[in-house]
Order: sequence, then C-alpha cells, then structure tokens
Amino acid sequence: SSGGGGSGSGGRGEKLEASGVEADKGGGSSGGGGGAGRAGGGGSPLQLALAEVLVYEAGVGGDATAAEDAAALDAGDAEIGAHAKNCGAQTCDAKGGTCRQGRCVCHPDYIGSDCGQLVTYVTRYLPADPAHGWFETYLHKRAEADLTRTQSNCRGMVVENQLPGPSGKGAGLGSTMYWRAGAFSEAFSKGKAYTFTGHFNYAENAHCAKVGQRGRFECYFEPTHEPACESTFKGLTGKFKGIAKRTSGGDCTLGRAQCHGPPRDGRFDVTPKAFVKKGLFYWRAIQMAWMMRLNNATRAEVDLERIKRDLGFKHPIIGVHVRHGDGCLHGRRKQHGCKPLAHYMQEVRTMRDMYGVNRVFIATDSTTALADTKLFEPEFEFIHLDMNREKYNTNTKIESQMASGNGFDSHDVMIASLRDTLLLAESDYLVTHQASTMSRIALQMAMLRLKHVPPYISMDGPWCYHWRMCCDVTATGKQTTC
Repeated sequence: SSGGGGSGSGGRGEKLEASGVEADKGGGSSGGGGGAGRAGGGGSPLQLALAEVLVYEAGVGGDATAAEDAAALDAGDAEIGAHAKNCGAQTCDAKGGTCRQGRCVCHPDYIGSDCGQLVTYVTRYLPADPAHGWFETYLHKRAEADLTRTQSNCRGMVVENQLPGPSGKGAGLGSTMYWRAGAFSEAFSKGKAYTFTGHFNYAENAHCAKVGQRGRFECYFEPTHEPACESTFKGLTGKFKGIAKRTSGGDCTLGRAQCHGPPRDGRFDVTPKAFVKKGLFYWRAIQMAWMMRLNNATRAEVDLERIKRDLGFKHPIIGVHVRHGDGCLHGRRKQHGCKPLAHYMQEVRTMRDMYGVNRVFIATDSTTALADTKLFEPEFEFIHLDMNREKYNTNTKIESQMASGNGFDSHDVMIASLRDTLLLAESDYLVTHQASTMSRIALQMAMLRLKHVPPYISMDGPWCYHWRMCCDVTATGKQTTC
C-alpha cells in the first residue's frame, strides 16, 4: 500500500483501512515521508467500525462480476427482511418511507423507525429506539468496492488545486473537507479518480515540512487516490505552480459560483447513482470517512485510545460541541451570537431524561464554557481535552490567523481538532451545531460507528450538505446558502 509521502507500494491487504486503522490481513507497507505509510495494527472502536463499513472481503472487491453484484443485492434484501417490523400506514410515514417486507424502508435522507424525519430539516432527532434497521451493511460493502475502483482510474483524473479561504489554501478544517466533497462527487459520478494537488493551510507548518509534506493533505491523511495512481498524482503535483491572487471577492479566491456555493455550484447536489437509495447524508458520510483516513503518523500522534483512557471516556456518553471563538462572529451565526453553556445543558438534560445518561464529553474552544461546567456538577460528570484554548479567543478566523504568518501553530490546532472530532464521533448521543462542519462530520462518523443515526440535537440548524451553511430551510429540505 502507498504511504503519504512515500514513493513505494506494497501488496494490498484483504480489507481496506479507514481513519487510519490497519488492514487486518496481508499487505505490505512502504514509503517514507515521516512514517505516513500504512503499517502497524490496532485502532479505536471508531476506526475499527469505519474499517468495517468500508470493507469488501477478498474476492468481491472492485472487480466484482455482475453475478456477485446481484448476490450482494440479494443479500441486501435479506438484510432488510431480517429487520422486519410491523409496518403500515400508521407506522411508516407516507412521505418518508415505503413499507417493504414488513419494514419501513426510508426514502433518501429520511431517518427514523417510521422514516418520518428529514435529516436536512430536523434539528431534534430523539427516537425511542435509536438502533432500528436504517443501516444496511451491503451498501457499505458496495461503497468501498466502488470507491476503490474509481479511485484507481488514473486516466482523466479529476484534479483540484484550489480551496476556499485565504489564498485558496482552505477555510476551517471541516469546511475544507466538505468543500472537497463537491469535486469528489462529480468525479465519482463520472467513474474517475479525484485528487488534490494544491496547498492546504493546516499543513503549512514546521511539522509537515520536516516530513516532506508541507502544504499537503497527505501530511495527516491517507491519499484519496489509490496506489495505482500515485505516479500520475506526483506528475500532476509537479505541474501546479500556485494560485494567482485575486484583488476582490473577500477571502475567497475561487470563482463567483464556487464562492457562493449551491445552487450556483451544483456539484454538491450530486448524489452518485450507487448512493441515491440513501441520499446525500449517507454519501457525504462515506466521503468524509474516506478522505479523513488518518495516516500512521497522525494516528500515533492523535493516540485516541490513550486519550480516552486518560479522560475516563466511557459509554454511554453524550458528546457536546460548544463552538464559540471566531465561529460566533462570522456568517449567519453572528446574528444570534454564542449561547452560554446553560442553553446546551437544557438539551443535555433532555438526553439524560430520555436515555438515562449523565456522562458528558465537551468539545469546545471556550474557556468560559469549561469553567461553567462546575455549575452542573455533580448532576453531570464532565470530561474534556486538556489544551490551550486562548488562541481561539479572537475576532479573527482561524484560517486568517494561519495565513498571517505570525507564528500560529496550525499543527497543534490540527491535532486538537482531530481529537475533538473523533471523540464526538465516539459519543452515543450528540448536542452540537449542525451549522458547523465539524459537528456534521462528528454526526456522520458516529452514524457509521453505531450503524444507526444517533439521537442528536442541533443548536443552530439542521444538517447541511455543503461546505457553507444551510439557512431558511423549509420542511422539504430546500435551503438558502449563507
């Protein structure tokens, strides 16, 4: 397998890793670049779960025959039947689902045991039975096979070299990953590999320079393309000469349609044929899991299992994302400002009363929010990462601080962001900001880990399918980009 920064390749294992977890069978490893190649074993439950859902057993992978595809579909029908429940007009929402083999099968982007909740509209999802059969394993197996196949198609690779944010190097981490999903969707729908050859702001630091990956996503993540395309990728990277600086358009160097987002930029509305059955929510989750596979060096530094042991992170647990700092002062969120922790705790109490959980992991950039947790002890047990949050107490966007060249440590921010996101994703219940792409990624990774959509409450709007924010959302999911 190919390592981030390494030039060699080894045999592929029989299972594909996800979020940095090692393939469980076979497969060599090679490549330099600071140890970013695939090697080593183990992984957190989240990493193992993502590996499982992005796995296709040997012999049924990207070269599957039509007969094997048909068998997989038959297996899917059998799985649906295995989850059979009484289903009728009173238990299957007419708009959101169809009764099939005794079970309510949800239409794209509808969730819930009765398929009555549209994920692009609801801000409170509190099912009595969270672990109903919405999740279908065979679709995940087909997803991995399709991704492996298309990401190995080097001819006519779809190449992106510009991101939103200052100098075209990225906005916040979550927004940047969601931005990449647009070109990725377009490429996948055409059966072509997608890759990025430009510069990434979080990787413009001394750490990435030391491992030969300055400005590269591969400093932290596995390549989006498969090893077969590595030489093509290197040739394309060598041709990139940088982005011409624009004199207008604020801090977005992209074209006007791309800066604006949907509907003017239609790439984010694309649901590939293989994923139409589940919709954009599911497809975007698969994309995030693929693009955020940690390489070995990052996985070792994040050290999620040690962090969980040190914190006393135990299930069941409620994950709370309190986004203050620069997030309160820009875009639509500045209109209502930042709510104090007490507002979040009202919703945490709702979770506690419904599901009997009083352990809370809080991911936040706010020292004030952490101090306020004392007001709710011993009613609740709180845990959080120990880190310096003063850098987030600013009116300046994180991406602008990175671009300023004033000694802002983007590597430190990257590792802290990954830890917070992954710990939120390991939570069983969520109180978050779905206007924040970090919260969206956590929700979707939690769904993949749990194999059902976890109960969640959003403080500022429904899940949004693109890199900006979805505003003025209607009951049918229509939105205005803001």
